Amino acid sequence: MSVAETAVSARFGAPFTVSFVPVAMRRHEKKLFALNDQLVALRAERQQVEAELTMHRHINDDAQRDAAGGNAADRAEAHETAADVARFERHLRRLDASERKLEEKRRRLLARLD
Repeated sequence: MSVAETAVSARFGAPFTVSFVPVAMRRHEKKLFALNDQLVALRAERQQVEAELTMHRHINDDAQRDAAGGNAADRAEAHETAADVARFERHLRRLDASERKLEEKRRRLLARLD
């Protein structure tokens, strides 16, 4: 039993164990838990964006077919749906980049804990 544990046990009159965890380690662990939460949220958002992108791609395919043999309104709608698909693809790329950055940050934090 260390001196600190003996002093605490003597003061409180019972066997008492004190755990000394370095402050830096606790800080790294908190950051790691926060990063894991961010990754979970990011992956859930990515899954939703992928589902919406699939839907918009189907709508765009229909609109492009209609525009091929349709009028100006069909061509305008095809242009809008193509823009929607491009917007969702950009959003998906941004999510992928964010996920890669968070994963790299997580790897560095795990290396510090070892």
